[in-house]
Amino acid sequence: MLVQCLVFFSLSLFAQSIQPPVPAEGRLFSDTGDAAIARRYLEWAQREHAAGETGNALIALERGADYADVSSDLSYFTALLQAGAGYSRLSVVEKCRLALETNRWEHYTSEDARLLEAKSLTELRLFEEASGILRYCDSEKYETQFIRLIALRGIAQSYIGETGFLQTMNIIMERFPRETAPVRVLFDYAFRSDSIESLRPLIDLALRRLPILIDSEPELAYMAAPFIYDRELARRYVAAYRAAGNPHPASLVPALNLGLVSGTQAVEELFAWRGEAKRIPNNHPVVTTAGPVSILDKELIIAINRLLRSESDRELLRRNLLRFSGVITEDRDHDGIVEVWVIYQNGMIVEYHYDKNQDGVADLNISFAQGLPALASILLGSDGGAVFSSSNTQNTRILIRWDRYPAVLNADMGAKRYIPRPLDYFYTPLRFAPLVLGGPDYPELDAFLPVLTERSLLSFAIILEQPSPDFPGETERIELNGGIPVKSTVIINGKKVSETEFRQGRPFIQYLDLDMDGRMETVRRYDPEVSYRVLSTESDWDGDGDYEYTETLQSDGSIKKTWNHREGIRETEQ
Repeated sequence: MLVQCLVFFSLSLFAQSIQPPVPAEGRLFSDTGDAAIARRYLEWAQREHAAGETGNALIALERGADYADVSSDLSYFTALLQAGAGYSRLSVVEKCRLALETNRWEHYTSEDARLLEAKSLTELRLFEEASGILRYCDSEKYETQFIRLIALRGIAQSYIGETGFLQTMNIIMERFPRETAPVRVLFDYAFRSDSIESLRPLIDLALRRLPILIDSEPELAYMAAPFIYDRELARRYVAAYRAAGNPHPASLVPALNLGLVSGTQAVEELFAWRGEAKRIPNNHPVVTTAGPVSILDKELIIAINRLLRSESDRELLRRNLLRFSGVITEDRDHDGIVEVWVIYQNGMIVEYHYDKNQDGVADLNISFAQGLPALASILLGSDGGAVFSSSNTQNTRILIRWDRYPAVLNADMGAKRYIPRPLDYFYTPLRFAPLVLGGPDYPELDAFLPVLTERSLLSFAIILEQPSPDFPGETERIELNGGIPVKSTVIINGKKVSETEFRQGRPFIQYLDLDMDGRMETVRRYDPEVSYRVLSTESDWDGDGDYEYTETLQSDGSIKKTWNHREGIRETEQ
């Protein structure tokens, strides 16, 4: 009994030693067990977050991840911090679902997790799924209605129908008249719509509230300008916004339209503007220097170019683009989330990044050399086709190296390298066209690019390199004809140590130099019906023409081993 007590006391001390440090005055709970330990990890993370140390908070939550099965708060708070820190949105959704599955709450609620999950799903463009989750949330809350509005906007932009979007917009504007985010969504949606007839009542309501709303959201002043009938009133709104200082470059379009700035002023202001140093997916910095950088929107450049009235202004825009260093972004679906980052250095493209599903992980990364693509990293999705690829391997990438774009030099998938015939395999994920006449090239994703698969790589390859099964750490080089193996070799330090001949794509006979003395002393013969099934192995270690050792596959699947000694003695082992 005494021994049991001592063991229990020792285990208790060990459990206390691995808990995060908590000051005496911060111990709000005196109970014990896994739930109490989980609570302490949560409080540790909350204190770090409150102090502005989000990274340390996430470290605390990671250390407490083993207790997520007894605390939904741990998983939810992890999801909340990851969402704010730019982590993969898929990870955020996963953490929310884990919290809901655990269903043990103290600080937060299941509705908090559902709302965060629904918000992340709309950012992933999974609008129907997000709408389904919102059915279990309080419809009277503004956050619920606004997330539903974003989901229905995505559905409307998919040409499925905008009835639900209009109804929800009407409800949210009636119930929450001082909220500015729905009005921003309305103006942006209307600006890109072919017809605003169905939106006109909502737009007129927003315009009547505009004098009050711009106090908390000044940018609404220039966003509303295209919908204001009175040109002078529109001029006053845009001029007042810009006079406040540090105007957003998007305000240059209505300012040019209304004659508030000249073409020269617009171009100079556009390229003088600096934004926050943003990051592309995977937290990869878009620039190597810290501080604000030039980040321009593709559509904004095109819109300003169209509004320039003189050739001298257009020439000024061209010159600035030809020496541009910074980032040009693209929001392809106009949902406020950037999918494309193109990094320029002195007017030349150096990197291209594309996040197809907006999960925060780039599906396509391309590095450039002298203005042309040199290396691409393409993410393979677990569903079989993330961007351009098809695979069942989760989080695997294909690496494409170009000889000279678009001719492929080689491609890596996992541990295999596919080498096509020179100037025979062309892969063209990007096409190039200037944003403005005479300007630098801008890469456009090829919408009709075929899916990239292992089979397609194999069909173009004349050489396949893969790890050698006989010599760990070395590479086997397989010669192919129409994707079918013909011969393979393994070379170590300039010496050929393995050579295999194939028939109808299957190994037939293999010669091996297992002792690496420069002589092929071992011969393997393979089953012509069953690929890579060894029928026999024979080794002539002394080079006298007689095999000293033999392995033979028997009909019952057993291996017969035979040793021939110099004295003529023959030993057999079944």
